[in-house]
Amino acid sequence: MPVQIRKGIDRRYLSSIILLQETAKDEFEAKKLKQLVFERINSGGVQLKPQESRNAIFNGPLNELCIKLARNKFLCRTWNIPEPVEGEQEPSDILLANNAFREMEDVELVLRFFANRQREELFKSSSNFGNFLDNYLRYGNYLPEDTLLGMAKLFEDTIEFMFNLLGEKAFWLYRQRNTKWNWFQRPTTAVYDSIMQVASNYLPQKEKVLENQAQADDKLAEFYKENYSTFEGRNTNPSILKEREAKFTEFFESLIDK
Repeated sequence: MPVQIRKGIDRRYLSSIILLQETAKDEFEAKKLKQLVFERINSGGVQLKPQESRNAIFNGPLNELCIKLARNKFLCRTWNIPEPVEGEQEPSDILLANNAFREMEDVELVLRFFANRQREELFKSSSNFGNFLDNYLRYGNYLPEDTLLGMAKLFEDTIEFMFNLLGEKAFWLYRQRNTKWNWFQRPTTAVYDSIMQVASNYLPQKEKVLENQAQADDKLAEFYKENYSTFEGRNTNPSILKEREAKFTEFFESLIDK
């Protein structure tokens, strides 16, 4: 190369950060340190969304399962994400333009479903819900393969059940704005987290519930009116999540008792 080009290359450098094995007391702590360093380095560039960060730091069997299940057609239909096409290998331009797909929010939705099922045992009131998801994914990557297969079937059965019961508006919220009540015409995690958890418990009775699908659709708006204070906002502390699940349990029981 010409001398001036060689000088230009010589002035460039690559930085590296070395985390010694002895820095952390165990493997889980070591991964947490990696996440901390990764997030601090990345803060100088494009800020990653929480699930993008988890994907980079906590990749493993559970993470890969969540990515696979995020292309479930019923999840896509209820969250306004382009559905998978036959033989899909690479994401299309339309799919890449979808914010939920591009920022891995769809993958987080699957993770939230799994994590919520063990929330009572693992999520302490003083914890941040985002940290809870980090820790759940970190430990979940070590679950046995047969356990992961069972989790996958549970998610697929539950999201299909919800779509068959309430359609594309399964996770919409009926809310009050300026004294008027209207559907918030996009899905919310305030609804999704709780109704998916409760619906999974009613899979053995899903045929009975689906027999009253028309009544479920009619009763839903009134249900949110009566319980609006419970669902308003993005509160994710354990007590409010438990209260939302209790309300949805009453809702499902009312369909079975018809």
